[in-house]
Amino acid sequence: LWEKCVKPEYAYSLGGFNLIEESRALCASIIRGLAEIRSLFDIDNCKKRLERLHNQTLEPKFWDNGPQAAKVLKDISNLTETVDEFEVLWDKAQYINDLLAIA
Repeated sequence: LWEKCVKPEYAYSLGGFNLIEESRALCASIIRGLAEIRSLFDIDNCKKRLERLHNQTLEPKFWDNGPQAAKVLKDISNLTETVDEFEVLWDKAQYINDLLAIA
């Protein structure tokens, strides 16, 4: 009985339902969904735009036009929030995927 319990094919099975394999499939599905979200929200372009906006704030005359400066800062805030929230989800999904790969 002990040998059956420690064999991988039995260790994570519950009534013929392999939890590890199902978890791997679910995680892969989540990663595919996040890849679609990355594309939909154009996260890579958001990062580039964020860098350009940050560089604008370093220009000597940036603060001369208060309303324009406020708009740029608002854009920076919105883009930062979008990118950061996506990156947190992506990193967590990748971490879980890595754990499942060694399970």
